Amino acid sequence: MLRHGGNQTKMTQMFRDWQERDAKRFTQYAAIPYHMLQFIDFTLPRQHILLEMRETFRVPESLCQSRLEQIERKYAEKLCIHRINEVRTWTASLCIYGNHGPISKLRQEVKEKHSRSIKKCF
Repeated sequence: MLRHGGNQTKMTQMFRDWQERDAKRFTQYAAIPYHMLQFIDFTLPRQHILLEMRETFRVPESLCQSRLEQIERKYAEKLCIHRINEVRTWTASLCIYGNHGPISKLRQEVKEKHSRSIKKCF
């Protein structure tokens, strides 16, 4: 599969750098495909995960390390998005239910805590 073409001596340094990063990223995906990660036990300590990846895919540990970091970033990103959506849902429910019941008490607590933290800034 040809992903890059052209004469690199006639390309800008920025474009050559991009091609290098793209080639490294492609190597990670090709050498350790996502659908094969189901065979790795991610509940183990990090060093054991790296060892298992290295033995399963027969690749250098540095490649396993970078792929694992990539997986961790992706997982953290999804977790962060999930938390943001939870906060948005919670905030929307505060707006919908207004000043009734436990929601209004919770809203008041949040306002008080927020106003105290703002006062500390001044």
